[in-house]
Amino acid sequence: MFLGLDAWTWALVAVGLMIAGVIFVRQSKQGRAEWDPRPPTVRERIVAGLWLAPFLLAVTNYYADWRLFGGYDGGVLGVLFLAGMFLIARLPGVKRVQ
Repeated sequence: MFLGLDAWTWALVAVGLMIAGVIFVRQSKQGRAEWDPRPPTVRERIVAGLWLAPFLLAVTNYYADWRLFGGYDGGVLGVLFLAGMFLIARLPGVKRVQ
């Protein structure tokens, strides 16, 4: 048991990540993509990175049951998730070019 999860759960997670990686690589080879309407600025990339670090910590904390935030683990994760949805809505998108 590692981080509160058994070996079968970790095996399923590893298989899921491998499948996601294969799908990503196959999709990226099928067509080109470009930023719409513009690529993200340095400031937007920094803000996204500053959001991603505590979000990954909160997700890991919640699923590993570390209780770093006391009894508020789910609330912290929920707030960071909603902040991420707001952040994603403000970032420029990507469109496929044939």
